[in-house]
Amino acid sequence: MQNNMFIGLDVHKASIFVAVAGGERGGEVRYWGSVPNRPDHIR
Repeated sequence: MQNNMFIGLDVHKASIFVAVAGGERGGEVRYWGSVPNRPDHIR
């Protein structure tokens, strides 16, 4: 059996918000944080 994790990115001009969800149906979705939308921060 595989363990899957899904990552969601909500991209805006100034920032990127990150959420993660477990692979099972109805799994918990959690806000992970945000980073400035700049290459040095995304790296």
